[in-house]
Amino acid sequence: QMYILFTLLCRFGFSEISLRPRYDRSGAPKTSRPCDPGGRQKAGRKTDKQRIAKAFGETLAPEQPGMSSEWIDKILTADGAIKNPKPKMPARCTLIINSVFVKKFRQEKDGKLTNIDPEQGEYPNKRQIKHVLTRHYPKLDRLLHQTTKSHFEKNLRGLTGKNWEGVAGPGHTWAIDSTIGDIYLRSSVNRAWIVGRPIVYVIVDVWSTAIIGFYVCLAGPSWDMAKISLFCAVAGVNYHGRSASIILAGEARSI
Repeated sequence: QMYILFTLLCRFGFSEISLRPRYDRSGAPKTSRPCDPGGRQKAGRKTDKQRIAKAFGETLAPEQPGMSSEWIDKILTADGAIKNPKPKMPARCTLIINSVFVKKFRQEKDGKLTNIDPEQGEYPNKRQIKHVLTRHYPKLDRLLHQTTKSHFEKNLRGLTGKNWEGVAGPGHTWAIDSTIGDIYLRSSVNRAWIVGRPIVYVIVDVWSTAIIGFYVCLAGPSWDMAKISLFCAVAGVNYHGRSASIILAGEARSI
């Protein structure tokens, strides 16, 4: 989502109007639309068999029904019983199907029970199960499902540490750094022309860790571009004669 909003800013300018993603045109995103019996029908293109029957005035139900609320609850319940790290998605879907959707078993000669696969339409396919798991789990939870808790705390957790040493309060010390944006800008004249990757300067207040200014350009990282980003951060702000210390790539400067 942040990449989408940042792309809108770089394309239409850094203004409030540019941050309008126009979700009003997308039909209620992130809203569950289960295909419960007697309710909403399965969306998407109909099969050739259904289209031919429709031409002769007959309406056929889909061979593979849509995802219902009951199936969603069963999938999430069965997946919650699988310990982390969870297996790959194909094996994970098989475990879920065998756990809550298999109802018949066959007894072998040695006394063991073997699952009898349910008929088509009595269980969701692997593509539907993957969609439910991807939709109902946030990205952080999906990352936790792929590893153990100790490995996540050691190598994958977010770094939230900060250093307040020598900082009296907010506005006392700023930190500035530049990075290359992970997107490629296209020309407004010809969309086939690649302009390049933007250089982003971010200014952070050390005491509060709040982002107080940033600047985007196409020139390489330099002190000249950093001065423009500082001007964008302090223009129109009255500091009542106080000076702020700026840390740029390990070199302290003052304004």
